[in-house]
Amino acid sequence: MAQPLTQASSDARAYHALVRHNRLVGVLRILVPLLGLLVLAVLAVQIVLGNLAREFSMAGLSVQRDQLVLDAPRYAGVLSNGATYEVGAAAAQASIANLDLVQLSDIALRFTGPDGTVVTARAPQAQLDLDTQHLVIAGMLDIADTLGTTGSLTDIAINWPDQTMTVTGPLALSFADGTGMTAQGADYDIAQGRWSFSAPRLRLDQVNP
Repeated sequence: MAQPLTQASSDARAYHALVRHNRLVGVLRILVPLLGLLVLAVLAVQIVLGNLAREFSMAGLSVQRDQLVLDAPRYAGVLSNGATYEVGAAAAQASIANLDLVQLSDIALRFTGPDGTVVTARAPQAQLDLDTQHLVIAGMLDIADTLGTTGSLTDIAINWPDQTMTVTGPLALSFADGTGMTAQGADYDIAQGRWSFSAPRLRLDQVNP
């Protein structure tokens, strides 16, 4: 009877590994469009900054020394599949001499899928070069969803024209069943939908035979 039990345990572990893989891919695939929406949101902010650059103060926009500052910018919408998104920050600012370089602080992203699952992401700061369309999040981006997934990615750089994302710092994800994954970094090909992880390690749950 030992062999059937061993085979059953092996099959159960394989099944759980597949579930974990699909969950990981699902969360990370939502994360990238969220960051893309952040790019669009900052583009909208830049248009506001450009159009109101000569105003001292209007609807939350002010000039502080040589910086244009927009308080609490918000951007929201509905996708074709019914999913909704919200992008916001405590403030967006850019130098009057260079409106293409926008700094964001206390960024919050929220994505609600068609099935009702909510994914959120938060970062203390980010910088977007609107000329090159390069988004840099120096530091930690925390993510979570309503299915019990939590995690963080550190030091993210997105090259929007090349459709690539690079995570140069540690990455860690934990799932509701107690399993998880860590890596020393990652690369994502947005066009191909393909992730490559540096030194990945899986934390497996205990499956009873």
